[in-house]
Amino acid sequence: MLKKILLLKILLLFLPLLLSAQADSVFSAADLLQAPLFEGCDDALISLRQQKKCSQEKLSAFIAQNLQYPDSAKAKGTEGLVVVRLIINAEGYVQQSELLHDAGDFCGREALRLSRMLPRFVPARHADGSAVACFLLLPIRFSLGKESVSPYDDQYRLHWGNIYADSLHAEQLQKLLALPPQVRDHFGNTYPVLRIEISLIRGSQIHTEIARADQPSKEMRRRFARPAVGSTLVLKVEAENAEKGERIPLLREYQILPAQPKGKKKTKP
Repeated sequence: MLKKILLLKILLLFLPLLLSAQADSVFSAADLLQAPLFEGCDDALISLRQQKKCSQEKLSAFIAQNLQYPDSAKAKGTEGLVVVRLIINAEGYVQQSELLHDAGDFCGREALRLSRMLPRFVPARHADGSAVACFLLLPIRFSLGKESVSPYDDQYRLHWGNIYADSLHAEQLQKLLALPPQVRDHFGNTYPVLRIEISLIRGSQIHTEIARADQPSKEMRRRFARPAVGSTLVLKVEAENAEKGERIPLLREYQILPAQPKGKKKTKP
C-alpha cells in the first residue's frame, strides 16, 4: 500500500555502476553479459532490454511501496537526491550499503533502511557466464511536488548530441555541454526541456548542478569541462508533454574514458 506516498513525487533513478567488488578494475558494458536484475526478471524468453526494464519497474515499485518520507523532511519541505552505493555479491545479496550523498533531515537514513530491505537479486554475470559481485549505484530523489510524473519507459528518448554510447571522453563532453539535450518520442515529436540536472560521481564524492533551462548553464560548462577519468556523469532532464499534462523525467549515464590517443607524427624519411 502506497499510503500517503501516492501524493508525493518520489523519483527513482536506477543507475547501475558495474565494478569489480574484489579488485579496482571497472567492468565496461562489453565485459558483462548481464547486470544485476530484480527477482523474477531473468526470464530467458525475453530480451536483455526487456529484462532490464522489468528490473527497473519492479525496483521502482518496491521503493514506492516501502519508502516512508521522513516526518522532519516533510515538515521542513526538504527535497533532494540521495545516492546509495550497494555491493551485490555473486550470490545476489546486498552485502554492503554506503551513503554517498544525502539530502538531509533523515532522507539518507531512510534510503539506507530501504537498501537493507531489498530482496535477493539475480547476480550480475560476466561475459564468460560466471556470476560476479558488483557495485550498484542507487540514487533516489525525494520530492514533495504533486505534479504528474511519467514513468521511465520506452515511450520517450533522451538525446544529447551524437553520442549514443554509455561512455565518452572529456573532449566529447566539452562539446556536449554546449548543446541542448532533446527529448523525443518514437514518432520524432520533440518535447520542451524545463530542467537539466548534471551530476558527476567519483567514489564517495558527488557534484551536482541544476539549470531550469533547456540547455546546460555556464556553471555546468565550467564545473564539468574536465572530469576525472573513471568518474560517472549523470544527465537528468525533465521535459513536458503539455497535451497529456505530464512531466517526463529521463536520464542518461556516461562513464568518463581516458583521452583518445593522438595519431603519431610521421617521421621524415
